[in-house]
Amino acid sequence: MENIISQPITETLVELGLSENDAMLYQILLKYPEATIVQLQQKSPFKRTMLYYILESLQDVDLVYTKKRGKKTVYIAESPAKLDQFMRDREKDLRKQKDMLAEVMKQMHGTYMLAHNKPGVRFFEGPEGFEEALRDTLTTKETLRTIVDFSSIRYVEEINARYVKQRRALGIEKKILVPHAPENIAFGKKLGSALTDTKYFPKGLNPFGTGMQIYDNKISYFTLRKEFIIAIIIEDKHIYEMHKNIYDYFWEHNSVSLA
Repeated sequence: MENIISQPITETLVELGLSENDAMLYQILLKYPEATIVQLQQKSPFKRTMLYYILESLQDVDLVYTKKRGKKTVYIAESPAKLDQFMRDREKDLRKQKDMLAEVMKQMHGTYMLAHNKPGVRFFEGPEGFEEALRDTLTTKETLRTIVDFSSIRYVEEINARYVKQRRALGIEKKILVPHAPENIAFGKKLGSALTDTKYFPKGLNPFGTGMQIYDNKISYFTLRKEFIIAIIIEDKHIYEMHKNIYDYFWEHNSVSLA
């Protein structure tokens, strides 16, 4: 059998993500276009059954295609230029896998920290981070408890509009405590009452440009400024229970509804 397999090329292709067998057979097909299974048996170290397996693998990544020549099927290697697309597809898959891993790690980290009686803390920066922190509330099965200064929402209006739409589509109810101020009252009326119950602190509380959400053994804090947007999620049952009890007391005894 003619030696047409380059070990350095094989090693490079394996580094790029092909299996060693894929890399070897691809090189053979580059040398012998429109090869039949019989010819590939003669030119390669692979048995017939293995050849079919490798060819299917190469077809899956668009490096090989087939044609009919009479009654025979021939296998044709795509140009090596296709390897560039192969790499782009690999990078896309890796980015997707990285995102999936990040999400799974968050869930596992919370479980780990709770099991070891340690608060889990996550930080989020910028508008994208703030939106990610908001999305964390969308799996709750309880009523969200929120304290927020509506005047700060102007820095994330589009994000908040998407979030409100998603929350309502999921049927998640929300209680909101807000400083008593004309701008906040106007925003509250615009927000509406669909799955949303808004009450106001007594007059005299200064605007604070921050917010907090209480849900699922978690407390989410966020600061919204034009030049500085940050969110923090703390996951701890005891901290959650304390905030929840304080919130419920204020809701019942130290807030007013303007409905």
